[in-house]
Amino acid sequence: MNIAVNLGVGVRQSLTISREMVQAVEILQYDREELAAFLREQVEKNPLLRMKDRAEAAPGQGLGERWRRDSGDRAFATGAAGDAPDIASSIGEEVTLSAHLHLQLALVKCTPEVRVRAGQVIDSLEEDGYLRQDPVKLAELLGCSQDEMDAAIALVQTFDPAGVCARNLAECLQLQLREQGELRPAMAALLTHTDLIVKGEVKRLAAICGVSESEVRVMLRKLRSLDPAPGRALDCTPVCPALPDVLVDLTPTGALKVELNPDLIPKLLLDRSYHAEVSSQIREKDEKSYLDECMRSGALLMRNLDRRFTTMLRICREIVRRQEAYFRHGLSHLRPLTQGEIAQELGIHESTVSRATANKYILCSRGLLPVKFFFSEALGGTGTDGLGHASETIRRRIREVVDGETPEKILSDDVIAALLHGEGIDIARRTVAKYRSQLKIPSSADRRRLARLECA
Repeated sequence: MNIAVNLGVGVRQSLTISREMVQAVEILQYDREELAAFLREQVEKNPLLRMKDRAEAAPGQGLGERWRRDSGDRAFATGAAGDAPDIASSIGEEVTLSAHLHLQLALVKCTPEVRVRAGQVIDSLEEDGYLRQDPVKLAELLGCSQDEMDAAIALVQTFDPAGVCARNLAECLQLQLREQGELRPAMAALLTHTDLIVKGEVKRLAAICGVSESEVRVMLRKLRSLDPAPGRALDCTPVCPALPDVLVDLTPTGALKVELNPDLIPKLLLDRSYHAEVSSQIREKDEKSYLDECMRSGALLMRNLDRRFTTMLRICREIVRRQEAYFRHGLSHLRPLTQGEIAQELGIHESTVSRATANKYILCSRGLLPVKFFFSEALGGTGTDGLGHASETIRRRIREVVDGETPEKILSDDVIAALLHGEGIDIARRTVAKYRSQLKIPSSADRRRLARLECA
């Protein structure tokens, strides 16, 4: 076997992504909480960076002050920075379902073993209050006997809100009826046949429960008054409330004004004077190199933050320009718009638009809306501007059509599609069915059954 080593020259292309580009991409796609955490980390690592307090008066040195100066008058706040409304303070602190149940557990009398298991059961509940894990498997997982698990579940089921810790809908309704003292044998029998309830089989239910059809209708009305998801009255997992990144308002002249929310712009300061002062006293080469690197990385961070907010503002201003009719007249005027169109207009990549709008919000007279809300593909037909119909507008129209139904006239998906055709919207029956499903609207057959029950 011969082994030969040859030396050759070749050309190869490769893409190198700079540190600045990587950081710019990351900062652009962060939501406000992720950005705040990232900046805290950078401030801890870099002695030249610090978060500036609102009380500090020196203007023009921090990122927040520069943006406030460049953006001019604000749409939703007037006066000094300290006078800006605290949007978060208007959102009340909510008690979670878990905390609510754990508080009751702390006050109830029970054995230490049951208390521990009941706490574990509470931690296993889903946000609607249901226990969907198999109790047998849960007992094995927690290393306890089935009797201990059953006792823990029974205890939690006595807590408020009534119906919590149920394993299915029938048990949830049973718990609520028991708490109200209305779980009679006929009602218990009724709840064992939820399939017949959904189908509206009043005659069969009357025979099964041993009561008249009129009594079945009374019981069905009672069931409709109960809460099928008692846990949703309380948040199971606390979430950080959404705050607007961009504010849209009408000026006195009637123009639409688009501004960054100044309360979400970090008050970050790169202390150049401190760098100059310390540099003049340093003699060691390594220390000077470290300090210079801190200055370079700090300046890079400031540039990337500036790029983030500039890009967000440019994109949102273009969205508002294209969706002006929506902001003035409402959802029926929402036009089709893609991220690619915005990217082409601004001369940036579509992925940049996607990152800059992810988990960002716009506050306008029509509420707090995700920026992504304004992007939707055109769907058949033409609107008043000849640009087609946004899918969100069509979903809203389907909702309006269904809400306008009467018990005697329930419309099928085919009829709804034909109705929309008459309004200039070219839509297939299967698309109507898809949008109806997204809106959580039952099928026409189920709506007819529910209408019969309502009229019973």
